[in-house]
Amino acid sequence: VKEITLSGHKALYRKVEYKNEYSPWYTAGGDSGLVDGITGSMDFKDGNWQGFWNENPSVVLDFDSIINVEQIELGFYQYINSWIFIPEKVKIKYSKDGRKWKNVKLQSYGLGGNSKKRGQFYIRTNEFFEEKISCRFLKIEIENIGKVPDWHEAAGSDAWIFMDEIIVR
Repeated sequence: VKEITLSGHKALYRKVEYKNEYSPWYTAGGDSGLVDGITGSMDFKDGNWQGFWNENPSVVLDFDSIINVEQIELGFYQYINSWIFIPEKVKIKYSKDGRKWKNVKLQSYGLGGNSKKRGQFYIRTNEFFEEKISCRFLKIEIENIGKVPDWHEAAGSDAWIFMDEIIVR
């Protein structure tokens, strides 16, 4: 997978608020790195991935006004040789005011990865909401595996999550 430049999705260049910080070594260009229109490639050192080390990343997108949303795409990278694992779970919530949050009901949510599989993998979800929602804010909460599992040669070490572009339609 080569890096791709995107245009025309609803999250493009929107404000992103982080609950916890991404790694200073893997910033994807900073706070707008998840909404800059650029996806990551198969090289996690390409500068387009945000890395979170032993964190459960949580981000809030602010659309500045109420919009209709029916789909979200999230990109993750897995390379267990470098302690990078896909998320355990992802929750998506929405709000009109940033205070009261409701869970988005998804038609399905499957990362489709295998946490024991060796090699480098780009996993992009394409999730349709059960119904169109109206919101100003979208919250994406990601559960990291936490520690590298017992079967891995680096068992007990802190695990990474790598994310790229959040696409909202």
